[in-house]
Amino acid sequence: MWEMKKSRVISFLLCCIIFNLLISCAGSEIRKAARSEFDSGLSLFDSARYEESIPHFEQAIRLVPDFWEAHMFLGRAYLNLKKWHEALPPLKTAFRLEPQESQRKSAGIIMDIFFKNTSKIDQDTQSEFMELLKLK
Repeated sequence: MWEMKKSRVISFLLCCIIFNLLISCAGSEIRKAARSEFDSGLSLFDSARYEESIPHFEQAIRLVPDFWEAHMFLGRAYLNLKKWHEALPPLKTAFRLEPQESQRKSAGIIMDIFFKNTSKIDQDTQSEFMELLKLK
């Protein structure tokens, strides 16, 4: 009787291990695909092809929702296109997800773009940007 229970427990544990391995492999492939999309978007972004970079960043985010760099560059692409309202949600998400040690560098980049364009941004959006840039 004990041998039969022991055998079932071992079989169950082996099934759990195999299942976890399969899940982690699938997750790894999804992350690779997201990284590939991000890299494609980054290449376009670096060539000042902001509009074309947006779908790649969005796809990376669909694949890995907590990919903070994709959120950051999506927001930056919108900023460079002067689409202020579209820029705020991904920037807010990026700041929430981003490691704290990276936040100051990102804030500097965003502030630079923001202050160069302040006269073109409505008061409510300016307030939202100022709130976003308050670092912890």
